[in-house]
Amino acid sequence: GNGGGGGGAPMMTARGGRKGGGKMTTLSERLRAGIGQVSGSGGKATEGLMATLQVTTLHYIRCVKPNDGMAAFGFEQARVLRQLQYSGVLEMVRIRRSGFPNRMPFAEFETKFGALLLGLEAARKKKEEESIELTKNDRAKSKMRSSLDGRTMSLRRGSGAAKALAAKIGIGGAAAKSEANQAQAELEAQSALGRGDCLLILRQANLHEYRHYQFGKTLVFLRNGVEAMLNNAVSSRMKAVLWFQKLARGRVARAAFATRQEELLAVRAAAEAARAKRAAASA
Repeated sequence: GNGGGGGGAPMMTARGGRKGGGKMTTLSERLRAGIGQVSGSGGKATEGLMATLQVTTLHYIRCVKPNDGMAAFGFEQARVLRQLQYSGVLEMVRIRRSGFPNRMPFAEFETKFGALLLGLEAARKKKEEESIELTKNDRAKSKMRSSLDGRTMSLRRGSGAAKALAAKIGIGGAAAKSEANQAQAELEAQSALGRGDCLLILRQANLHEYRHYQFGKTLVFLRNGVEAMLNNAVSSRMKAVLWFQKLARGRVARAAFATRQEELLAVRAAAEAARAKRAAASA
């Protein structure tokens, strides 16, 4: 049975080799050969992946498991909330909200909230007229101060009459003028940097204080809730515009209707006169 030159299958040894005239290969040698092949192919794949990453822009995506049952359209709120807490997403959102969470380029900001600049030119002209009027009043007040200088100095010491007189003739208005000058200087500085309209928009919404916003080189940064306040201001402004449009269109429509009524009455009168003339001629 086992002797001679039989052509049966070779027998495996306990160490994993073959019993026969072939090459002896142990199990450890075969494993080492397989590991070498895997590591070699893995190294090439890693090099290819690194080359791809170097020429691309990375965007890391944080995956959140919606449910434990691997079921489609299943959303477990408590499970997702725990994942967000453990991953630090909620803490990151809280920190960002405490700073300036809303940010947008200057051009986008002006386009989105530019409705707040409607009527600003008319307001500027009105302010100029008011400033001219104030200049005239200041001249009159200076004359009044010169005539009442002694009385003003005696009344300045704390009486209510002194305060009333000071308010009447404009004493103490230097602080207001200083604030106005500072605001104008800030507007000119921001306009030189291409951010003047952004500042005017914030002023129109009464959000001109630095605690509400900050300007960067290309972006305007807004505190939490400021964008909602700007949207509300734009909505209010657009409601006012619609109200004025309604009044103007109603006035135009009523004027056109009155004109057509007059024309219709004139045509009727001419027709009645022609009919009366024909009746008189036939009689």
